[in-house]
Amino acid sequence: MLAKIFQDQRDIALLLIRIAFGLIFCLYGWRHVTGLEGYTETFANRFHIPFPNVLAPLVAWVELLGGAAALLGIFARYAGILLSSWWSPHSP
Repeated sequence: MLAKIFQDQRDIALLLIRIAFGLIFCLYGWRHVTGLEGYTETFANRFHIPFPNVLAPLVAWVELLGGAAALLGIFARYAGILLSSWWSPHSP
């Protein structure tokens, strides 16, 4: 019974989460794509990620396009999996 009552709110909440998720990744992806030289330097010098000239542009474009896909609801699950499974330099 409660599931029927709160179903509409659940759908709205999931939509808002997807929009926020997509916007955040689009904005950060755009920032990284337009500032690719600095992003590549960060990969190389700060995080010591191998092959920064290959991985930095790849990550930047995955952020931008994956965020757009999540925002538009196009392949949102696949975009979410791809974006959430990406290596995080802030993880221990």
